[in-house]
Order: sequence, then C-alpha cells, then structure tokens
Amino acid sequence: MRDGPPRRLQNERRGMDFSLGPVRDRSAPNQSSSLRLDGPDPGGDWRAAVLAWVRQRAYYPPRAAENDEEGPVTIRMVVLRDGTIQSAVMERRSISTTLNLTTLMLFQGNRLPPFPPGNHDPSTTLSFTINYVLIRR
Repeated sequence: MRDGPPRRLQNERRGMDFSLGPVRDRSAPNQSSSLRLDGPDPGGDWRAAVLAWVRQRAYYPPRAAENDEEGPVTIRMVVLRDGTIQSAVMERRSISTTLNLTTLMLFQGNRLPPFPPGNHDPSTTLSFTINYVLIRR
C-alpha cells in the first residue's frame, strides 16, 4: 500500500488557474478557461457569475494528473434563462477520457446562474473550454 501521491507528484503544488488568457505558472496541476457566447448575451455580470460557478466546482481529476494527462476540453451547451443547462455536448475533446468525462459531467444536468433580471431571452448557447495543464517543477 502506498502512502500519499506517487513520487513524481509529491513535490508538486496543486491548484487551478481560471484566468482568461495565458496560463500563469503558479501551481500544478493547472487549468485555464474561456467562455464564448454563440447566442444572445445575457448581460450584466452573468459571464463573471458563470466563471465563479465553474471555479467552485471544477477540479483536476487525480487520475488524469497521475497519468500525465492534459489538454483542452470544450463543452457546447444551451442554457435557459433560469440557468438550466438544457443540453451539453463535447465540442472539442482532449486525448484523455478522464478529462473529457469530468468536464462534461461538470455541466451536464446542472444549473448555471440565472440570467440577470430584465433579460427576456429564452436561452443562449455558449462554449466553455477548460485547458488542463500539468506544470512540472
């Protein structure tokens, strides 16, 4: 029986980076993300609320980290006004089944923050990409 993470992971710090733009070299494993609207923009602080929602729930799967699996995963989804994710499909896959399924399960069957008050659009379509990156020190 093994105590703790594999030797190659023992000296790595774990964390996530959800900044938009270049990945910052702060910790490992690491994630950066981006949100692209392909439908009406709900306005207000909805994008920020969605990013906060993802930050609270996303994680780098330990199995993927142990197997040195990384890469971008993009989920395309239709979101209703109340935040219900009506559909979520993988638009871009990584080579890792673990990362693909973890990202899809993050969104599928869940509810994002609702659109801001005053927005009367019935839904919007968005693509959300999480780029999983292991930083080795």
